[in-house]
Amino acid sequence: MSNPERQQDGCLDVSLDTGGTTHSTNTDPHCVGNCQLWSIAAGLRSTDVTMHKINSLISSSIGQDAALGSIEYLSHALHYFLLSRIWRKIKARLHALLRVMQRHRTTPCHGQSTHTQVKTPAWSPLLSLSSLMFDTRCTLRLLGLFSIWTWGSETAKAPPADRIVRELTRLQLVATTVYQFLENVAFLMTKNVLPEKLWKRFDSEKLYAWSLLSLCVHMMLQLGKLWRESVLRKRADQKAVASTNGKIKMIDKEVESASEADANDTETSARREEVHAARKSLVSSVTWGALCAHWGMPAGIGIPEPFIGALSFVADAWELRDTWISIEVP
Repeated sequence: MSNPERQQDGCLDVSLDTGGTTHSTNTDPHCVGNCQLWSIAAGLRSTDVTMHKINSLISSSIGQDAALGSIEYLSHALHYFLLSRIWRKIKARLHALLRVMQRHRTTPCHGQSTHTQVKTPAWSPLLSLSSLMFDTRCTLRLLGLFSIWTWGSETAKAPPADRIVRELTRLQLVATTVYQFLENVAFLMTKNVLPEKLWKRFDSEKLYAWSLLSLCVHMMLQLGKLWRESVLRKRADQKAVASTNGKIKMIDKEVESASEADANDTETSARREEVHAARKSLVSSVTWGALCAHWGMPAGIGIPEPFIGALSFVADAWELRDTWISIEVP
């Protein structure tokens, strides 16, 4: 049985004889050159698409904050990972592997001892990068009160139908406004734009703590909204099942069944996306609520410092992923 197969642009020519024991590869320099050119062109196209998506991502305030936040949290997490016991074990195994590979040399390998105590450096480029991203995000959030005003205006014009959700949303507006205002004042105080001791009573650390506790309240209210919305979804599902139970339509069966199938598919897809978004919001709200409570309280709530960056990235990972996927490049 003979079945030749060729790769893109004729770069690879493989032929199988009857016994399947003979393999021949076309090593024509012209074909190899075409393959390399095709690979380079494909790599350039992929890079171009990625650059367009990054540009679209950082063109919006939400995407910009998500991108800068990811850099801030990942650099923080990477700093503590490089100081962790796991990384020390990995380095020890790599050093042992290098010693095995270099045994044939006459000179001994003077690698770094695995028993030396690792000290936290006085200066870390990763922590400096994380701090820079934090300052950049705080600077961009100085204008955040305008977006909060817009959110409040839209809520006032088209309030939620459910009374509990409506009241929780209004409380969220108050908590978010307090958070943003206090953070702005505290950040301007740390940059010497406002007096270091404001009104001779409040310093920047206290204002930062109160702002974070206000954001924690916002996250707790979001959990209440998610619970109430889940209750409303269950009630709507029960009503839908009760209204369609036992009903048989006999007019234009084919057209009616097709339209019902399309409507059911659309409704099911929308409901699935709604539930998926609620679950992501639940993870983000719980994570941010715990982090804000830890930062806002003087003694914290017991979250280890090496896990702060990783948890913060988890809280924002959904938003970054969804924003990235939603970007369409022509």
